[in-house]
Amino acid sequence: MIRRIRQKYTAARPRPIGGEEVVRILSRGGMVQELRGTLYVFRGRDCRRMRIGRVQLAMMAQLEAEGAVRRDDTDAIRYLAGMSR
Repeated sequence: MIRRIRQKYTAARPRPIGGEEVVRILSRGGMVQELRGTLYVFRGRDCRRMRIGRVQLAMMAQLEAEGAVRRDDTDAIRYLAGMSR
């Protein structure tokens, strides 16, 4: 008998997201925020829902150096769309 328990909750688990997709999501109003040591990607500016994936800190540092994203001026680690987009 094969158990299908893992498939039931796969949508709730955030997936890894690449650089191009992060820039596209942020340019449409999303954000990246650090929660419990992991950078998560959200579709909107509300970090209580719509968490769609996770991204590596090195990827965000590279995108910030390119000017594609920028850090928000709040106390929390938060990234928004860059000024060049």
